[in-house]
Amino acid sequence: EWLTERIGERVRREGREDMPLIECGLDSVALLGLYGDAEDAFGPLPDHPVEVWPYTTIRNLARRLAGRNRVARSGGRIRTAFVFTGQGCQHPGMTAGLYAHCTAYRHHLTEADEALEPHLGRSMVELMLGRDPLIDQTALAQPALFAVGYALAATLLEEGVRPVAVLGHGVGEFAAATVSGALPLATAAELVASRGSFMQHLPAGGGMMATCADPFEAAEAATQEPGVSIGAINAARATVLSGDIAGLERARRRLADIGIASTFLKVTHAFHSPLMAPVTPRLEALARRMPTSAKRTGAVIWVPQYGAS
Repeated sequence: EWLTERIGERVRREGREDMPLIECGLDSVALLGLYGDAEDAFGPLPDHPVEVWPYTTIRNLARRLAGRNRVARSGGRIRTAFVFTGQGCQHPGMTAGLYAHCTAYRHHLTEADEALEPHLGRSMVELMLGRDPLIDQTALAQPALFAVGYALAATLLEEGVRPVAVLGHGVGEFAAATVSGALPLATAAELVASRGSFMQHLPAGGGMMATCADPFEAAEAATQEPGVSIGAINAARATVLSGDIAGLERARRRLADIGIASTFLKVTHAFHSPLMAPVTPRLEALARRMPTSAKRTGAVIWVPQYGAS
């Protein structure tokens, strides 16, 4: 009963004890939240979230949790994960206060800036601190977010925070890979700068729209729009549509008609959609000749990419 209620709260619908876990609608955000609830009640769980799936149903997983030794609790220890954002949350003056008052952050942001500047021909620090609205351009937004993500994580690492996992969305994947040791900073900087430039020079006319719809509602709203597809599923009722602006606007009206809110993101192109296809071969060719790092340890968990190529 406890687990059924927790899952229902996370996915915002009723569940049954005999319901297959795979049908519960647990996305990555809901699953991590459920993990936190379960660890608080039952003690440490397996290291990787994918290990819940062998228990098949809610009832089977509940029995496994109930059988755990409650003495083996974590004693309040918090397990930290680093999550790196994708494009859309950048803004002029981003992290200016932290840059001014935190020496470690200033050092690491400068480090990332110096790695990016040869490929961009300008400083991301000057762009951000100068409160330049050009930061919303794809070719600059992506390197700026990469630099900030890297610097924030490096600052936390310097303070002794050790994540058990790193996760990134879009350009955030490059920051995650760099912090994990899978990519050297110089390699990631060149890839990020090139990625942003390739995307910037695609034809205009695309966009992205965050909705409060579940994936089925979002897909239904976009079903009559061949130029619109699901770009990301961020949570049970946080689905992003991506595609041509006119099609997105029509999908927005359909969602509004059934009481579902949506908002356009501050992006210049339809990222995570088939409109990005021309970028793929160029970025793949560049990535193949890039060195990776031998320092990474641990597991890489792949999750579905909705048009991410």
